[in-house]
Amino acid sequence: MSPVLFYFRPVLKKHFHRNSTAALFSLVVCLLIYVWVGVFAESPAGGQDSWNHFLYARWGFKHPILLLDQWGKTVFTILVAPLSHLGISAVLIFNTFCLLLSAWVVYLTARRLGIRNPWMGIFLMGLQPVVISNSFSMLTEPSMALMLAFVLYFFASNRYVSATILASFLPMARTEGYILLAAVLFFLILRKKWKLLPLALPGLGVYALIGGVISGDWAWIYHANPYFNVEHNPMAEAGKGDALHYLILTPQIQGWVVGLSMLPSLFMLAGYIVRRLQKKSPAYVFQQALWLWWPLVLLYFGAHSYSWYKGSFGSHGLHRVFLVIAPAMALLSMQTLDAVFGLQILWLNRAIKSLVVVLLLALGFPAAGMPYPWQLNTVRPSIKGDPQVELAMQILNKKPEILKQGILAHQLPVLNAKLNLDPWGAEVHLREGRTSASDIARWPKEDKTLYLWSLSMDPKQDWFPDGTWLLIDNFYAVREGGIQVDQLLSNEKYSLQAALNKEEFVSFSNGWTVYPPLSALKKPLQSDYSQIIKQFHASADGQMWLFQKLKQ
Repeated sequence: MSPVLFYFRPVLKKHFHRNSTAALFSLVVCLLIYVWVGVFAESPAGGQDSWNHFLYARWGFKHPILLLDQWGKTVFTILVAPLSHLGISAVLIFNTFCLLLSAWVVYLTARRLGIRNPWMGIFLMGLQPVVISNSFSMLTEPSMALMLAFVLYFFASNRYVSATILASFLPMARTEGYILLAAVLFFLILRKKWKLLPLALPGLGVYALIGGVISGDWAWIYHANPYFNVEHNPMAEAGKGDALHYLILTPQIQGWVVGLSMLPSLFMLAGYIVRRLQKKSPAYVFQQALWLWWPLVLLYFGAHSYSWYKGSFGSHGLHRVFLVIAPAMALLSMQTLDAVFGLQILWLNRAIKSLVVVLLLALGFPAAGMPYPWQLNTVRPSIKGDPQVELAMQILNKKPEILKQGILAHQLPVLNAKLNLDPWGAEVHLREGRTSASDIARWPKEDKTLYLWSLSMDPKQDWFPDGTWLLIDNFYAVREGGIQVDQLLSNEKYSLQAALNKEEFVSFSNGWTVYPPLSALKKPLQSDYSQIIKQFHASADGQMWLFQKLKQ
């Protein structure tokens, strides 16, 4: 050890073992990991959902109805709308801030409850695989996790009024907020806080009232919810699967460290219930865990498992939604560790602290589907990009007239985000009858885009303007846009301009591989295209077709 460090050793040791110093150090480590993940990410986590949420915020002031949209998630849209005008990076930084602040609030909650070594709550929250894998995103889960973290902190601080009012806004953050709000109401009832129950209504009530006044439908909060009414939307394929789907995904959600350390809490709570029956004094940490933290986690897991098993509420089996309850899972893990620290075995306490942090790092990255930080590079990115997006951007760069002539229709929200296009702007012009070529030429550039899901293959109902360019990828356009290539090939109103795939596109010097050579196709489907179409449907890896609607 150098003489300087030896001289300051007593001071460093004194300050490092202070929880606040350790907490700040832990927070910086999480920040560095999130930044490193972002540096080597080819695209934000969450795929097109991330870009869609950005677009709702970006164009929310221009189309205020988007601020209330229940798919867009009102809390996130309103908070991010000002930041979105600063660019995509501002929104990514906002979500990183939400995760870091959530971890800090978990630390404050553990400290308020007297849990030993509360700084470990930052790692237990911030290094869960589901958190790491979505740390670089524009999704709505991080902001809702922050809201829940504050709800838990307020309850732990006996600030029941603040906690209940904040909880009333949870359904505005995500539809799962109804589940979390139910758990909060359960907690209030068990604590006999009858007078506080009306305070669980302001956020949800005001939201429902505003939506009802604007839409004229007083049941708007139900009718306009895309998850409650998914069966009325043929485009929303819910999917279904094993009832144990999310339990099996424990390593990818909270991870082995947090998941396994949560289990002893259940046994400790059983012992607590016995002691309470024997009229022994209650422990506040146990009250929070028994009546609030576990109900939140179990209700959330149960509701999502049931939804995936039954194929209801638009469930797609995505495990990223569990980032929302990461603060509660971290606190349950802290409860178990606190019991171990309470044994006052010095060597064991030191070993446990080191072992937990090492295991969180060692197991977290593989579970998040990422290489370790020192392995990240351009060949091994933290989050892989989308070949559909890569190919679409190359096509638009090679053929700039697509954005200058007519309208671009596609099913890739990322294009709108990167090109500053408003996906709701064209609808306004078309609804008001500004559809001629001269009218479209006067549209603002940002409005010249449409989504494919509104295109009808019925010639009598096809309202896309003449000259509209259609980018048809072999994944999103088929799954979400409901467009089949063979339908367009046999539709005399549309001309095939190019058919490309990723490998052929980049290998040709002129950037184009075309079937047939840039000519209008007005014939029914021919056998020459059968093999191409088979390949198109068989792969989701970077294939693109370019059509243009003919002038009639």
